[in-house]
Amino acid sequence: MFVWSDNASAISFPVSADPNLATYPKLLLLPDTGGAIFITGIDGNGYNNGRLWLPAGSGAWLAFSDKNAKHGFKDVDHADILEKIATLPITTWSYNAQGDSVRHIGPMAQDFRAAFGVGESEKYISPVDEAGVAFAAIKALKAENDDLRAQIAELRRLIKK
Repeated sequence: MFVWSDNASAISFPVSADPNLATYPKLLLLPDTGGAIFITGIDGNGYNNGRLWLPAGSGAWLAFSDKNAKHGFKDVDHADILEKIATLPITTWSYNAQGDSVRHIGPMAQDFRAAFGVGESEKYISPVDEAGVAFAAIKALKAENDDLRAQIAELRRLIKK
């Protein structure tokens, strides 16, 4: 077990009666009332340019996504992304290290990488890339929906004549 705690945390070390100790015998415990930031990159000037942030009181990591820390922007064909999603295998499965009763749903990293060509590795999917693909597909669906609404409005106009 590794424990890191700030002075203001109510818990400085888990008590033996804590049920998490039995469930998770190899526990990384980080009670910190100010949140936590993990630095994952340093630029040539010594500034951190990659990080994950867990804000105080939050239950979700925030991925660093500042426009000023990015380069090489290219437009995305939203309709093409939507078509790729339509052919992307989505299955339910269990990790080998978990029991069969723990199920997950989603694509395989290899298929995701082959379809979209993004990410660090063919064995991992970044939530940033998953969100980007989902947003692009939503934009494609919005465009299709707008086109269909316009067609319906035109057909209604013609029927009324």
